[in-house]
Amino acid sequence: MLDQIREAPFEGQGKLHDLAVKQLGTVGSDNHCVNLLADEHDAVWFGVHFGSRGFGHKTASGFLAVAHGLPFDEAERKPRGLKVVDGETDSPPVLLAIDSPEGQAYIEAMGLAGEYAYAGRGVVVAKVLEILGAELVHEVHNHHNFAWPEEHFGRRAWVVRKGCTPARPGQEGFVGGSMGEPSVILEGAASPDSVAALYSTVHGAGRVMSRTQAAGKVRRRERCARNDRDCSRCSSATA
Repeated sequence: MLDQIREAPFEGQGKLHDLAVKQLGTVGSDNHCVNLLADEHDAVWFGVHFGSRGFGHKTASGFLAVAHGLPFDEAERKPRGLKVVDGETDSPPVLLAIDSPEGQAYIEAMGLAGEYAYAGRGVVVAKVLEILGAELVHEVHNHHNFAWPEEHFGRRAWVVRKGCTPARPGQEGFVGGSMGEPSVILEGAASPDSVAALYSTVHGAGRVMSRTQAAGKVRRRERCARNDRDCSRCSSATA
């Protein structure tokens, strides 16, 4: 994986090799997390929520710069340099034609960033298993904030799932709660609504305020009538 990044045809990604090495298997900030969970059958799960880290962000920023006019070397299939272009949440979209050199380079670069995210989560899963002295018996893995070429309504299309995750009939998905809130494992169901939603569902882990903004706003604890240290409600108290 790291060798692929070093030799990536997208020049900007190749330059991010050292960053990719440094951040592989790290969770990052914001609402990204590793949660230890127990289900209704007392089985232990851990949920891992993070993506392609700075490597993916800078890759996307480089192509945003291309879409905004940064020169692109068509012969070499790479932007000339790496320039970060950030926009507000409500900024209008910028587009690259799929059949253009820039568009094809982006698709390839996005795929590599997705593989890096997958590898990073694998590293974290392996480390948590090592810490717990546990064995992996079941895994649910899905991306969000990603684009896939898919078949819908008899046509091939690129589906961009921002803030949602795929949920085809029978497909399992992990919907993480926000910073300690309950998480769920779900399974896609066949229904007209699911078809209309392009087989998508929520990805979880959302919030309306940053941690700094939310600090001190709400304080909640769950307590049992008895002061029982082994009580599951007491042991899961949150603040």
